[in-house]
Amino acid sequence: MKKLKFHPIIFASIMLIFCLNRLDMTGQAAVMEPVHGVTSVAFSSDGKIIAASFANGIVKMWSTETGKIIREIEPEPSKINSISFSPDAYTLGIACDDNTIKLWDVLSGTGVTTLRGHSSRVVQVTFSPDNEYLASASSSDKPIPDSVKIWHKVTGDCIATFNDHPEGAMSVAYSRDGKILTSGGSRDGMIVMRDTVEKTKIKEFPAHGTYVLDLEFSPDGRYLASAGADYAVKIWDLKHNCKRRHYFKHPFLVSSLSYSPDGKKLATGCYDQKVRIWEIDYGREIKTLKGHAGNVECVAYSPDGSWIASGGFDDMVILWSAESGTCGFVLK
Repeated sequence: MKKLKFHPIIFASIMLIFCLNRLDMTGQAAVMEPVHGVTSVAFSSDGKIIAASFANGIVKMWSTETGKIIREIEPEPSKINSISFSPDAYTLGIACDDNTIKLWDVLSGTGVTTLRGHSSRVVQVTFSPDNEYLASASSSDKPIPDSVKIWHKVTGDCIATFNDHPEGAMSVAYSRDGKILTSGGSRDGMIVMRDTVEKTKIKEFPAHGTYVLDLEFSPDGRYLASAGADYAVKIWDLKHNCKRRHYFKHPFLVSSLSYSPDGKKLATGCYDQKVRIWEIDYGREIKTLKGHAGNVECVAYSPDGSWIASGGFDDMVILWSAESGTCGFVLK
């Protein structure tokens, strides 16, 4: 059998076309929306349950003690983009591609209510620390008037709508005291902070060259970490006018991040199929966790800091020992 040979120029042209197809107009890697796989992972506040959402519209919950599945729900036949536990662990917020947020009772596994009002897909949802409200981020490939909304958890009423990002927001996060709501834009790469009482804008600054894919405040409330499609994680000092404190470079876009409970470490999920643990004070990578066979879409520290959960395009949810970096469970 003859071996096929490619002319070097033809081969180089093929590779160039492949690379260009993975870049957006900013020159950064385009965000590849998963059509399958795990889209989000979250621990309950007591650490006893880990939940994961899948692009096919299913949410699974497992016991962290045994690694056994305890519940599987299918809210509606719509892609699920992210999930979040309420602070009391009784409610699960589900951000869906059908422009809605669904609230489910964790104990019974039944739907409580559906929040409608976004004009485009909802990509992220998070609860306020006082358990009274939830915020949602919505994104689109065209201008939308409602990139971020705040909802009353019990009544389901929308109490505020913000149009801070022209083509929507990719991420949203409350400060630890609940006084600030922060959103990260899609193509504009901006971070916007608003006072949750007055609903006024208190800070806005360019954070990444393109999509801001995840945000989280440090446990002490002094810093804000952001993950971007520009291959970077940045940590911003809130006490010094949001001056950048650290810059963690990755080989590909960073989809997710999570602080350790003591605030000393940061876990990041990258589209190079790896999870990384960073020592924040020294600004260095201390562990690289390898096990996924697809892009890592989400990471989360457990409340006690003993585990790191990650989910990827490979349909795998992995529980890693935060101390050793070894795989403890592969959840199915």
